[in-house]
Amino acid sequence: MTRTRSTSSRSRLSPISQKTASHLPYLIRPLDSLQTANDELVWDQVRSDVIADESVRDAGEANTIDNFAHVFDRKLEEIVIGRMDRNRSQVVRFLNIPAVREFIARLMRNQVYSRIQQNAKSEAAEA
Repeated sequence: MTRTRSTSSRSRLSPISQKTASHLPYLIRPLDSLQTANDELVWDQVRSDVIADESVRDAGEANTIDNFAHVFDRKLEEIVIGRMDRNRSQVVRFLNIPAVREFIARLMRNQVYSRIQQNAKSEAAEA
């Protein structure tokens, strides 16, 4: 019965929460509030805001992912903190639980870097 409950709890989690829960299962309880589509929308908006930043795009086009991480991680934290008034529980979790912050930053960093690299290649091919 406990197993079914855990499985159904995980199936209600949003995609980023599912990935976080699978990599950080000991944090599944603190992630319970990440389970709605609205919560996933928060992270989609954060990702979009980071991608829209010119310094992030420039760093993604000109650097390896390791060097890109320095610019990306600072901007991600800045944008997340800027959402404190709208998404307090998400921001607090991100800032207060290092494993969650590191996992989300790594996941988003890879996604954003890949998108920037793909866009740069597409633009170069069109030119």
